[in-house]
Amino acid sequence: MEHFSATDADVLHALIQESPTPTGLYVGLEMRIHLANKAMIQNTWGKDESVLGKTIREALPELEGQPFHQLLHDVYTTGVAYEAREDLVKLEVDGQLQEFYYNFTYKPLKNKDGKVWGILNTATNVTDLVMARRRADEAEERLAYALNAANVGTWDLDIPNNKVTWDQLTKQFYGFSQSDVVPYEEVLKHIHPEDRRQVDIAVHLALTPQSGGVYDIKFRTVGADDQKLRWLHCTGKVYFNENNEPYRFSGIAQDITNAVQADVKVQSAEQMTQLAVEAVGAGTFIIDLVSDAMTYTPLFAKTFTGMERTDYTRKDFIGRIHPEDRMTRHQAYETAAKTGKLRYEARFIWDDGTVHWARTVGTYIFDENKKAILLLGIAYDITAEAEAKEEQQKLLWLIDNSNDFIALSDWSGKLTYLNKSGQQMMGFSSMEAALLQNTEYVMPEEAHRIQEEINPILLKKGRWSGYINYRNHATGERIPVYVTTLLFKDTTTGQPLGRASVVRDLRPEMKAKEEQQKLISIVENSFDCIAIINMEGDITYLNQKGKEMIGYPQQPNVLLNAGDYYFEEDRQQGTAAFETIVQHGHYEGHQRYRNLNTGAEIYAFVHATRINDAITGEMTGFSVVIRDLGPEIASQKALRDSEALFRGITTASPAALWMADQQGSINYVNQIWVDWTGRDMAQHLGTGWLESVTSDDVEQTRKRFMSDFTERRFHESQFRIKHTSGSNRWVVCTGNPQYREDGTFTGYIGACVDITEQKQLQQQKDEFIGIASHELKTPVTSIKAYTQVLEAMFRKEGDARKTAMLSKMNNQIDRLTNLIGDLLDVTKIQSGRLQFNDDYFDFNQLVAELVEDLQRTTDRHELTLQLDTAGSVYADKDRISQVITNLITNAIKYSPGANKIIITSGIKDNEVLLCVEDFGIGISADKKDRVFEQFYRVSGDKQHTFPGLGLGLYISSEIIKREGGRIWVNSIEGEGSTFCFALPVVK
Repeated sequence: MEHFSATDADVLHALIQESPTPTGLYVGLEMRIHLANKAMIQNTWGKDESVLGKTIREALPELEGQPFHQLLHDVYTTGVAYEAREDLVKLEVDGQLQEFYYNFTYKPLKNKDGKVWGILNTATNVTDLVMARRRADEAEERLAYALNAANVGTWDLDIPNNKVTWDQLTKQFYGFSQSDVVPYEEVLKHIHPEDRRQVDIAVHLALTPQSGGVYDIKFRTVGADDQKLRWLHCTGKVYFNENNEPYRFSGIAQDITNAVQADVKVQSAEQMTQLAVEAVGAGTFIIDLVSDAMTYTPLFAKTFTGMERTDYTRKDFIGRIHPEDRMTRHQAYETAAKTGKLRYEARFIWDDGTVHWARTVGTYIFDENKKAILLLGIAYDITAEAEAKEEQQKLLWLIDNSNDFIALSDWSGKLTYLNKSGQQMMGFSSMEAALLQNTEYVMPEEAHRIQEEINPILLKKGRWSGYINYRNHATGERIPVYVTTLLFKDTTTGQPLGRASVVRDLRPEMKAKEEQQKLISIVENSFDCIAIINMEGDITYLNQKGKEMIGYPQQPNVLLNAGDYYFEEDRQQGTAAFETIVQHGHYEGHQRYRNLNTGAEIYAFVHATRINDAITGEMTGFSVVIRDLGPEIASQKALRDSEALFRGITTASPAALWMADQQGSINYVNQIWVDWTGRDMAQHLGTGWLESVTSDDVEQTRKRFMSDFTERRFHESQFRIKHTSGSNRWVVCTGNPQYREDGTFTGYIGACVDITEQKQLQQQKDEFIGIASHELKTPVTSIKAYTQVLEAMFRKEGDARKTAMLSKMNNQIDRLTNLIGDLLDVTKIQSGRLQFNDDYFDFNQLVAELVEDLQRTTDRHELTLQLDTAGSVYADKDRISQVITNLITNAIKYSPGANKIIITSGIKDNEVLLCVEDFGIGISADKKDRVFEQFYRVSGDKQHTFPGLGLGLYISSEIIKREGGRIWVNSIEGEGSTFCFALPVVK
């Protein structure tokens, strides 16, 4: 290499090869391995000498994703060395990626110009040291956990300096909050005065070789900072040198305050021992999750088996879990695997067959890869607690599900518990909201009763019951209640401790009484006779209507027998009714009674129901509801008379009368309709009446009827009906919708009038009009020709006045010609002789040509075209021109105050549409459907302004219909109208 001499390289190579420390030399920015000793190649990398000359990336591909390439690059480019301590390195050894810990350095090598040309790498394997330290840390962690689980602290006495060093827990036991090192005299000073000498003697005795260095004592401390009295149990060991001189004194301390206090209360050696065991804690256990090995204390084994043994296996403990609780344990372990914390309660079957509850609490210890390696924990027997809790839960369930208000309170009256019924009754949303003073539960005006009346009685008798008014906390509603309160006293002192109250809401009872009074009122005011009869037939109750209907003696305490109300010949019928009640529980039927006071006979409908004893189920009597049928019989007679009168009227009527139900089905026609058709009445019901309509009129008649029926509007139509003999007649049919008093629709009532004679007269009139208009056409044509000749002559002579007069005359002749044409078209339509010459033509082209011509006829209105694609139409072009011209001229005529008319066209739903929109006088809603009738003209104050016969729209309508299309109008009176027609698209 040009960066260093051959001699230097040889020397450096020799030093590296002989060094026991893994060493490597990397040259260039690409980090090419120039030198590396065996300690580096074989012992560290696990490779052979083939790596020499390769780059680090090529030789050690497993370093990808680790920080070493970046570190080498930084050292080379900055010239600053890098040193690491106990860094994790993952290397592939024997084909497997393994983890090692190294102390290593990257030292930059520079030439005389100060430029880095290589990096010297030295490394020391410290994997064993790191793993040993980790195992020590884990052992220390397990020890700390075990001590914390047992509530045990540690301490150490520095004998030469006479100072005590302790952990946080022991420091708390002595009530110190700051210093971790305290002089022994300071510690001794905070031992209870009565125990101080005893402790000092025990310490000095332990420091003598003859004692064996054992230190074990229980004493009290008074906290240095918190002045709290505690009982401690301290044990320790003194260590001596070869000269029997003590050099170290250390031990543990445990807070046994609760145990000692329990011992004092129980004052029993056996109970003291048991409580001491509980205070010390439960059995502990450690499970090595790698090997599944388990260590535990005898108390742990007793918790699950009842025996203090240490030869059980983990499977032995698991096998004793109650079958019903195995899933509970399994789920707890699954949760613990995620959270690191184990806690569950389960039953275990002891060796003697008894079942006990145990609570297990533990925590997982994880390695650096977050893999659980140990499970540490404790377990203790909670059978008594579980049984007590179970009994408590049963009691609480009963109380919580009681329908009565149940509460507990202290002696002052402050509630400590209120069940769900109580919370609901008082309007509280939670238990916390309900814990108020009892005076806040009653109406304000009754709060004084608690102190003045209830509390004195409770103290004297231990119980109070009575009526009082509570108040709903949410609504303020008054709640009448009946309360029973019991007093609890301390059995030793006799002092009152609290009270329990059961409160019954009287509102349902009062409501029931109110409803009962309502029922009695209803029964007493019923229009039917209502009676209660016992098994002997005696009437024990009879309402007021019954007394009026069948009579009742006025003397008090007199019981009548039901048989007294029968006529002698009807008694057998009454006996049969009674037997039916006994056997089937009820009876319905017609009966005849006699009025007890007047002797009048009463025809009635009876409904009787058996009455049973609520406890035994035995029959005790029956109730009877008797309805006097006299008014009903009279009503039925009146109805029959009314129906006979109705039939007489309808038969005598010259019109055919009909009725339809809510669905539009005919349910009545009178005899006139039957006579007109020659068919039986039943054949006309439902939709059968349409069979009598001629085939030419039946479809439009059906549509018109159903349209009016659907809209619930007045119906009017004209159609022909046929007689079975073959004769026809014209009828005009009208109908009105009918409604009940509550507004519900009931159907239609209508009439049909024979207009055959009118139609015949109309036909004769049409024929006359046709003949007259045809005869008028020839002279009118001659008059027009002479007028045009005269107009040309006077115009040629220059006589403007006479020319103008003849021009006006010519216009009037045109109007007359149009009127004659309309009359001819009407007669042709009526007679079916209107001719159509259908052919294909461009619809929009026709519209454009007509609009162009019509625009010249008006200076006031602008005819606006909005034509969309319409295509070809197969129809009579001249007739369609006649329709379009009529619609546009009508729009001009009926919109004198407007200046715009819009003509639109297009295709929609396989139809060619044309609409003419004006902004004129419009048409009222009740008249717009009649504008297509012949001779109909829009009426109103301005009728004289719009001359004409009213035939144009009728003719247009007939033309469109006969071409297979449809025509309609949308209009708002005072705003304008839009007339439209549609023709089928040519396919």
